[in-house]
Amino acid sequence: MTVSLALVCVLMQLTGPFPSLQLWPVASPNYGGWQLITYQFQHGGWAHLVFNALALLSFGPRVERTVGRVRFLCYFLACGLVGGFLQLATMPSGPLVGASASVFGLFAMFSLQNHDGKVITPLVVPMPAWLVLAMYAALSVICWWQGWLPMIAHAAHLGGIVMGLAFGATTKSPGHL
Repeated sequence: MTVSLALVCVLMQLTGPFPSLQLWPVASPNYGGWQLITYQFQHGGWAHLVFNALALLSFGPRVERTVGRVRFLCYFLACGLVGGFLQLATMPSGPLVGASASVFGLFAMFSLQNHDGKVITPLVVPMPAWLVLAMYAALSVICWWQGWLPMIAHAAHLGGIVMGLAFGATTKSPGHL
């Protein structure tokens, strides 16, 4: 499922953009309820897609093996849905695209259940998963609060993290992920 989700994102990038699938503010004439799901498969460029796909492919398979394909897909979509809702509540304009909220949610699950596991950061420094998650969450909170980097959907990232932590806390796993 992990690879399939990444491939869908790549195919959408190759054939898109599709404005009707991007998440627009509710007050916009372009808004459609389906966009809370479809925006997750659109990206704002190749760099955006590559970062999300690399993150998804690096820890997604471990989460998927623990929870199974169907639950993995449901968790991916639900984290993106909650992230999209939170971003809509704070988004002055649109559209919103990307799988970041979903990816952050899955990373939160991974981090909660495998907190001592090391991950490679963008600085190419191995760090405990829980610390990387905490740093990303803190950075998103600060940037959202201060209005820094407004082209990044900080609220969506935080919504995905919260949902991923909720799923991770309630998901029984055989040991660590």
